Amino acid sequence: MSADIETVVFETINISEKFTLQVDESTDVSGHAQLLANVRFMDGDVIRENFLFYKVVPERTTGEEIFRVTSECFHKGGLMWENFVLMKHQP
Repeated sequence: MSADIETVVFETINISEKFTLQVDESTDVSGHAQLLANVRFMDGDVIRENFLFYKVVPERTTGEEIFRVTSECFHKGGLMWENFVLMKHQP
C-alpha cells in the first residue's frame, strides 16, 4: 500500500511540474542520522503539502551526503532538479 501512495505522490508532483522541498535532519537517541522531507506542489488550484520521504543517512550528515540521499529519492520518483523552486522564508 505504501508503494502505491508513494507512486501517486510522485505522479502528482510530476504533473504539477514545479515543487518546493523542506528537508530536516536529526539524530535519534542511538546516534543514527535521519533525513525527513516534505514537498509542496500545486494540485490544480490547491497548494498541497505531503510527506515525501524518510531516510537514514548512512554516512556523515554533510550537505553533500544530504544532497546525495535526496537526489536518489528524486531519481527513484522521476523528479527533476530543474523543476525544484527555491522558496524564500517569509518571517
